[in-house]
Amino acid sequence: MISKAKEHQYRVIGQAFDTYWFIESGDTVYVMDQHAAHEKVLFNRNLEAYNNRRISSQMIAPPVVVTVTEQEERILNSNAQVFEDFGYEIRPFGRKEYAVYAVPQDLYGLDVKEVFHEIMGGLSDNSKNLSGGSIHLKLATISCKAAVKGNERISEKEAEALIKELLTLPDPYTCPHGRPTMIAVKKTDFEKSFKRIV
Repeated sequence: MISKAKEHQYRVIGQAFDTYWFIESGDTVYVMDQHAAHEKVLFNRNLEAYNNRRISSQMIAPPVVVTVTEQEERILNSNAQVFEDFGYEIRPFGRKEYAVYAVPQDLYGLDVKEVFHEIMGGLSDNSKNLSGGSIHLKLATISCKAAVKGNERISEKEAEALIKELLTLPDPYTCPHGRPTMIAVKKTDFEKSFKRIV
């Protein structure tokens, strides 16, 4: 992969399908999945912010009213601190209804109800503290929802900024869900494919 010694010696040479970016470095072309790469970058930002209790919230107006089941209400009440730590501000609004006044900043503009229920999924109604693995999964969900999607156009300048930040991470080549952020194709692979060498 792009080593620390070479991380500034690369150039973006194009994009395919509004999803994959081609990066040339030395004798290798790297193909970056913009969604997986952005998810990885956001996950690391969110994990650091969570560990330092600095996840940013974004107020929404008007607040979004979410209707919950009896079990979901128990889960919400048991995990109120969890939602607060993730950047939510939620208050009772009436019978089986809660008003969401703020969401994690990365999730602003997304479907509040859908993401809320997805984050709630997997929580139990008797666990006030999440395990490290559960925190990882919830932050991965937030990051995945907030990341730029495949088939969503971003500029080359935005791609270059994404690559630059990605390469500062300890393990930049795998997203939180285990998918590769980049694959590498050597010059010799091209030459063999075109029968320039055998």
